[in-house]
Amino acid sequence: MLTGYMRANDFPVPSFEVDSSAGYGDLPPEIFRARQAAAGPADGHVVPDVGAAGGVLAISHTLLVDATVLNIMNEFDFWSAVPFDGTASYEETVERTHLPVDACAPYCETCLQLLVLCRDKSRRSLHSGQMYGAIRSAGPLSRCARCFPDNVRDRGGPTIILDQVLSKYSAGRAEVEQGVDKSAFALFNSQHDDSRYADYWQHLENSGEGEKKGHKSAAPAGTNAIRLAQNSPDLRVVNEHLLKVRLVLKESVPPRVLDRVPSRGQDSFYPQPERGADIYVFKKVPALLPDARVLIFEHVVDRAGLPADKQDVPWSLQRLATATKERSMADFRRVLGETDERFELVGVKINSKSEPGFSRLAGKDSPGCSYRDVMKYG
Repeated sequence: MLTGYMRANDFPVPSFEVDSSAGYGDLPPEIFRARQAAAGPADGHVVPDVGAAGGVLAISHTLLVDATVLNIMNEFDFWSAVPFDGTASYEETVERTHLPVDACAPYCETCLQLLVLCRDKSRRSLHSGQMYGAIRSAGPLSRCARCFPDNVRDRGGPTIILDQVLSKYSAGRAEVEQGVDKSAFALFNSQHDDSRYADYWQHLENSGEGEKKGHKSAAPAGTNAIRLAQNSPDLRVVNEHLLKVRLVLKESVPPRVLDRVPSRGQDSFYPQPERGADIYVFKKVPALLPDARVLIFEHVVDRAGLPADKQDVPWSLQRLATATKERSMADFRRVLGETDERFELVGVKINSKSEPGFSRLAGKDSPGCSYRDVMKYG
């Protein structure tokens, strides 16, 4: 099925080489499900090699190692240490990362196993097909690895103690304990002398010193603006961001859309400088004014009326959400109601090929409906 579809639609043959396709575009729902079903069994490839018991041990030994190595690769910018269109020896990698060779070697070896790097016939490191494709579509090397500090450094600690959270707050109960003070983030902070912040927003707004206080590291730098311009030739997208991020955006914008993706500095404490735009797109909206419309991109599901064989979520999607309970639209409506009665859900569109969906919110009667409040409860 998959092979026939790809041949009929002139898709390149999937491979691990650098000429592998960066993506496959907008696939029909049945092809999306077939791809997920094919990828699922591949996760168990280690079982025939080491046996069932050995497979469990392998998972427990490698999970933290893999996450740690990826974090180190990001911290010391291994992505740039290996040239985009070239190769690097251990000695050259050492020189560029300023780490001892005894440290560089095992990290590079782990990245070979993770298919982040590969090796040529002369045993020099180069970017693998998947990294090459990601870099080619996303811009400079350092941009590709933004998800690693977010996922490991910011969320790693609370995530790893979810078992403690369940034991302390939910074991023996009919329902999971509610409240931000019962979250993994709150428990992790209380164990590390930082109990002032019960949720991530409080931590984000108050942590850091000086000019870093209240700033989120590794924030987006125009990725959405670039994609919009690439997919809509008649669209001009003005990207507003922190002043320091403008330089990053300039490096990231492909030359063919540079004239349609201008950037300007924006300070949230001053009025919106861009006037007369047809559409405004916000990320982390600070406030919702009366009669305004805001799109929220969130993981929600709506499987009402679907047959039983279409109800299951592929494991590859479940683990992206740490195998947590899916949010239904009923859950989302409840959160909005509990957050502020001035929120009105005026439209929902859910992608049949994945879990994220778009929700349209309207602010009623008075200003000050905080999008942040929604995300605190979400």
